[in-house]
This record gives sequence, C-alpha cells and structure tokens, in this order.
Amino acid sequence: MTLTDVSPSAAAPVKEETVPVVLPSATKTEKFLMIAADQEPGSRNERLNRVIRSKYEAGLLKPYNYVKGYARLQRWMDSKCVIAH
Repeated sequence: MTLTDVSPSAAAPVKEETVPVVLPSATKTEKFLMIAADQEPGSRNERLNRVIRSKYEAGLLKPYNYVKGYARLQRWMDSKCVIAH
C-alpha cells in the first residue's frame, strides 16, 4: 500500500484547535449604554438611579458646581441690575 492508495477519509483525523473568542471588556461608557438600553426590572426610581449612577461612573455626568453657578448669576445681576443712587 502506498501513500496514494490511502484515501483522505482513511487518514488520521486532524484535530483543529478552537481558539476561544476573547472579547475586550466593556468600557464604562459601553456599560452605561447597556444599562440605559436594557433596563433591569424594578421600580421607575430604582431604574433611574441605576442609569444615573452608571452615567456618573462613566464620566458622562458631572456634578453641578454651585460656586460657578452663583458666580455666573452674580455677574449677570451686576451687568443687568444697575442700582441708581
């Protein structure tokens, strides 16, 4: 029997190694989008709190700076409200 006499099906089976697909971990922004898009069950207040918390953790929601807000209000008042003596 020669090598040409051996049919391909009679040859030893070749094992193909399957490489597991490794997906990169989701970024915080992607996690926020998934939480916002796919809501978990719960009350409306609980769901809103989860969305707001994940948005804050992703860096997409920054806490309001009241000092800057009051300074801006003061500048507006100084420019619009002129006190006549």
